[in-house]
Amino acid sequence: EAVMYEHPDSALGVLQGMKVPAVSDKLQNATWALLTVQAKYKNYKEELADSTLINIAYDYFMKQNNPQRKAMVLYYKGVLYEKADKKNEAQESYLKAIEEVEKTKDYQLAHLIYSSIGNIYLYNSLNEYALQMFKQSLHYAKLSENKNYICSAYYDLGKVYSVLFDFDNSIKYYKEAIQMAETLHNNGILINGVFHEAIQSDTASFKCDKCSLKDFCEGIGTSTLSYFPLCEHLTNDKLMVFVNRGNVNIKTEDITQSKV
Repeated sequence: EAVMYEHPDSALGVLQGMKVPAVSDKLQNATWALLTVQAKYKNYKEELADSTLINIAYDYFMKQNNPQRKAMVLYYKGVLYEKADKKNEAQESYLKAIEEVEKTKDYQLAHLIYSSIGNIYLYNSLNEYALQMFKQSLHYAKLSENKNYICSAYYDLGKVYSVLFDFDNSIKYYKEAIQMAETLHNNGILINGVFHEAIQSDTASFKCDKCSLKDFCEGIGTSTLSYFPLCEHLTNDKLMVFVNRGNVNIKTEDITQSKV
């Protein structure tokens, strides 16, 4: 459990390699089930079948006087509800998790819960509520001193301020995310942040020299790929991106692709 946040792959390997605790040992069995779900999620290997494991943890820990475990169980139950596309159930589970995590000093978990509920509110166009959740997410990320979580929280705030048409604050937080992502070598947030910050600002152009065009296109997501139909054919070209309020032009050494 101690290495879960920094080395989730090692944690998963240990959990999968150990003998599963006996069902009669309810504490150890529930702990193993919960940590296995957590490790799989952090390694992007969660699956709907993990609901069986989280239910084992839920049935045990929700009867105990342990707010941290309750919050953790409710958070991962929400994660699996989301994976099953059950947004309402996920939201309910996250809200219950907030009640429990506020009784603890597990700031990393608190960040994750607030971020998740914020994204559900954003999905449902409850933008002001999402803003409050993302502010709390940043608050707890800073308390946790986890730089990746702080970076992610800045990005979420940039995103929600953009939806609220508060472009000054959106650009401010995207810039914070970009600066931190550069030091962390977090290309996902770096690429997204650079793109969205530039498309809202008055800057005529920016250079994305830390990624290939393919990386850039994958990073900004499928909803934007229609702008860049040649992305899938490119691999390692460095790029210059020119943005001017809706007119996006990508230039590499070999091609220029533009779409208004």
